[in-house]
Amino acid sequence: MRRELSVWRGPFGTMRPWRPDLESVVNDLFSSRGWPAARPGMPSEASFRIDSYVDDNTLHIKADLPGVEPKDVEVALDGNRLTVKGERKAEHAEKDGDYFHQERSYGSFARSFMLPEGIEAEKIEARAKNGTLEIVVPFPAEGKPKRIPVDVKTEVATDVAAD
Repeated sequence: MRRELSVWRGPFGTMRPWRPDLESVVNDLFSSRGWPAARPGMPSEASFRIDSYVDDNTLHIKADLPGVEPKDVEVALDGNRLTVKGERKAEHAEKDGDYFHQERSYGSFARSFMLPEGIEAEKIEARAKNGTLEIVVPFPAEGKPKRIPVDVKTEVATDVAAD
């Protein structure tokens, strides 16, 4: 009788190669019923989507927060961690007939971003307009990128015989 040790992968270990396909089927099932689907790498319902870019040594972060009142949003800097958090409050909807459908999510949300060292909280600006929150973060003077010129020398090509 042969005795070996093997790694136990649990009752679903043999299904590991099919995981992406299973996630796709489950996500399609849930999304067809109006429930949020979990997609790897995407912000969850407790988060929000952003665009960010740097312009003139200033970081711009634009966050989609439709239906959120600016008074319900908090922007805070702790060390070099910028945190945006808030709450999307539920409206009281009345049921009309036998059918009721709701896709919008409500509740608390938060997202944090690591900024370069030396950011001054007093210089950060946040403004909301048409459901978009824009945060403007000026980089510190010592953190600004420095241009280093590249010295270009013309070299005369010579043929060197190698033995």
